[in-house]
Amino acid sequence: TMDSVRAIVAQMQADEASLFKKRTEKTQESRRSANILVATGALTGICFLALASGSVVREIKISSRTSRQLNVMNAELEQRIEQRTRSLQLEVRERRHMEEVVRESESRLSGIIDSAMDAIITLDEEQRVVLFNGAAEKMFHYPAAQAMGQPVTRFIPERFRKLHGEHIRTFGKTGVTSRSMGSLDRLVGLRTNGEEFPIEASISQIGAGHKKLFTVILRDLSDRERSETARLRLAGFVESTDNAVISKDLNGMITGWNQAAERLYGYRQEEVLNHHGDLMVPPDLREQERELLSQVAKGKLVRRDQTIRLRKDGSLIHVSW
Repeated sequence: TMDSVRAIVAQMQADEASLFKKRTEKTQESRRSANILVATGALTGICFLALASGSVVREIKISSRTSRQLNVMNAELEQRIEQRTRSLQLEVRERRHMEEVVRESESRLSGIIDSAMDAIITLDEEQRVVLFNGAAEKMFHYPAAQAMGQPVTRFIPERFRKLHGEHIRTFGKTGVTSRSMGSLDRLVGLRTNGEEFPIEASISQIGAGHKKLFTVILRDLSDRERSETARLRLAGFVESTDNAVISKDLNGMITGWNQAAERLYGYRQEEVLNHHGDLMVPPDLREQERELLSQVAKGKLVRRDQTIRLRKDGSLIHVSW
C-alpha cells in the first residue's frame, strides 16, 4: 500500500513539474508578444498568470487532500495491525490455557486408571492393547510394557477367542456407547501361567478422529465364586444337620431357621423370620435371654448350657444350646 502511495505522489510531482514548465514557456511567449503588442500583451499576460495561479492553487489543494487521505489510510492500517496482534495474543493465551487443562485432565485420568481396583484395558479397532493398567497387570500376571500392542485374545482361553472377537466387532457397529459383556455367557480370563478364572466385564466405545477405541473394565470373580461356594456348602450343612440352627441379630430378631428348627419348635420358617426370638422363650427366662445377647454383643463366647424353650403348641422342652 505504501509503495502504491509513493508511486502516486511521484506521479503528482512529475505532473506538477510538467505543468510548471509549460506555464513558464507560455509566460515567455507572452512576454515576447508583449514587446510587440504592449497593451494587448500585458492584458493577455495578466490573464495567463491568473489562470496559472488558479491551477497551482487547485493542485496544491489536491496534493493536501491526498496527503490527508494517506494519513487516514496509515492510521487505519496501524489500527488493524494492532487489533490483529491483540487477537493473535489472545488466541495464543487461550490455546496455552486449553493445553494446560488437557494436560491436567490427562494426568488426573491417568492417576484414576492406575489406582483403579478393576482391570482396565483399552483396545484399538484391530483389538490390540493400547492401555493396560496396574490392576490388569495383577489380574493377568502380565506386565503392561509387554501387553501393549498384543491382541486381546492373548488374555482369553482359545475356545472363546472367536466368539469374543465377533462380540466386540458387533458392538462396534451398534453405536451404543457401553454395555455389560457378561449378561448372556460366563466370561473366562486367562493368566500368564495358563490358569483360567471367571470374570465379569463391561465395554464402552468412543470415537477418536476416524478411529474407534474400546475400553473394557474387568473384575475377577474368583473370590466371589469361592465365597458363594463356601456359602452354599455352609447352607447345605445347616439344612442337612439334625440340630436346630437358628440365627438372630443382636436385637433378638430371627434371621435364619433351618428344617430341624421347624421340627423342634413346630414353626415354619416364614412364620418366624424377622420376628423376635421371644416366641420360643418362656416369659420368666426372657430377661436371661437378653443378658446372653448383650454378652455376645460384647464379643464374649457364651458357653454351652441347658435351658427351657416353648413350642408353637405351648408345650415346654428342655434344650441344650
